[in-house]
Amino acid sequence: QSGLRTSTERARLSRNSSPRLRSRTILSFPLPTKRALPSPLGCWCGNGELRTYFRTKRFGLVRCSECGCFRIDPPPISSEEEGAHFYTDYYSKSEFVHADETSAQPSGPTRDSRFWRVVDRIPDLGRPRQRVADIGCGEGGLCAELKATGWASVVGFDLSRTRVSRARKKQSGPGIEFHDRAFPDCGVPEGSLDLVIMDNVVEHLPDPPTTLRSVARSLKLGGRLFLIPPNMRSGQFRLLGRRWTVELSPHAHIFLFTTQAISRLLSMCGFVVETTGSFHLAPYPVREMLRQLRQGDYKEAAWHAVQIWGQPEGLPQNSVLCLLQTRDGYLWIARTGPAGMAPIATATGQSTSSTTTSAASAP
Repeated sequence: QSGLRTSTERARLSRNSSPRLRSRTILSFPLPTKRALPSPLGCWCGNGELRTYFRTKRFGLVRCSECGCFRIDPPPISSEEEGAHFYTDYYSKSEFVHADETSAQPSGPTRDSRFWRVVDRIPDLGRPRQRVADIGCGEGGLCAELKATGWASVVGFDLSRTRVSRARKKQSGPGIEFHDRAFPDCGVPEGSLDLVIMDNVVEHLPDPPTTLRSVARSLKLGGRLFLIPPNMRSGQFRLLGRRWTVELSPHAHIFLFTTQAISRLLSMCGFVVETTGSFHLAPYPVREMLRQLRQGDYKEAAWHAVQIWGQPEGLPQNSVLCLLQTRDGYLWIARTGPAGMAPIATATGQSTSSTTTSAASAP
């Protein structure tokens, strides 16, 4: 009997003999700790070899040897079919439902989308026409604002059935409709749209060319695509690397684009780049940077110092501040139609007309 112990004794011995481990949360949303098998999902360009860029215990980042695009490894989904279930479940979680039920509803349009910040610089982009689509519309806030500004017909698309259901309840009305399927599967008539908005969407797509080719077909001749993905040349990624989880978002993102990769993707899908630009964080207060220093968060404090004391415009090309430039999201506006209708992007993805837009928060 000396070899037998009660469950209470075993628990006490286990507590006394096991070291206490303090976990450090790196990602906002936990990922499976079991290492997944290599994903069959190759790069969208179809030509390059995916090579490991870095790997952590939770996720890896690989890069295409041909186009330079990055991909989360393993990706959270590998097909649009998986995406419908994934995002419906994702936005059905209690924290999203609770936030939606308890948050105060604005009395009117808030115009806090980054689309309106660009319209302030390029007024013609926001001029109401016949038909506009918002892919990744969420709960339809931007769709309602577009309708309120005078667009005759507004269509929202989102894979999450949960969010589309909320959008239909909150934003329904004449001239506005929502679809809970992938854009290529919705049967949008060719040449029926004047503008398509994709704000932080393309990085969620397992097959970006299929969606963008469908968008190109649905746009009228000279119709515009408004595209914002994360910027893999941003100062935050250069400084924080694998810790830049706010935009790497390995729980949800798939492909993360460089300038060259986006330029190549748009070209192969029939678009001509008209305007490029970027978004960056507004400068943080000095007191916030000092608070982070006191807490030992030196990398984040250094990043905020870059924002406070230097912006990329006008800096010497080899300066440290230029290397850590604060452009955290790309802005691409592209047209359908012959190359003569708009400035053609150079090899670096910069067009002859460009704009830099500052945003209140990182894209």
